[in-house]
Amino acid sequence: IADALLAKRDTILQANQKDLEEAKRVGCEPSLFERLKLNESKLETLANGIKQLTSMQDPIGNVLQRTKVSEGLILERRSVPIGVLLVIFESRPDVLPQVASLALKSGNALLLKGGKEALHSNRELFSILSECLGDYKDLIALVETRQEIAELLTLKGYIDLIIPRGS
Repeated sequence: IADALLAKRDTILQANQKDLEEAKRVGCEPSLFERLKLNESKLETLANGIKQLTSMQDPIGNVLQRTKVSEGLILERRSVPIGVLLVIFESRPDVLPQVASLALKSGNALLLKGGKEALHSNRELFSILSECLGDYKDLIALVETRQEIAELLTLKGYIDLIIPRGS
C-alpha cells in the first residue's frame, strides 16, 4: 500500500486538486481547506507510517493474560480482531489509508466514510487500496453518503464497532 501510494502520487494529487477546487468554489473555511489538502510531503509521511506499521509485531493471537484455574486447566486471554469496523472521518483524505492499514494489520474488515469535501481524493485512495488487496479487496468498502450510513446503522449484528472521528 505504501509503495502504491507513492507510485500513484500524481493521480492522488490530481484527485485532491479537484476536491480543493470544489472547496474553493463553495467557500469552505480555511481550516477545512488545510485539512483537505494533500501534497508530496504528506504522502511521503503517510507511506513511511504505513511501512512502520507493517514492520510491527502481529497484534493477533498474543497472550494477554494467563491464569491457572486448576491442575491441567489454564485460562488464556488472547488478542483477536474486533470484526467489522465502520469509521466515519472528516475531510482528511490521508485518514483513509491510515485507518485501512491499521484495520488490516489488526485483522478487521472496514467500512470507511469520509467527508464529502474529499470525495475525489477518497475514491482515488480507496481504488489504490482495493487494487493492492487483490482477492481480499472485499475486506474494505467505501461509503459515500449519509443515507448509506443511516442504512448501515440499522444492520444490527453486522458491524462490531463504529468509530466517528472528528466533528
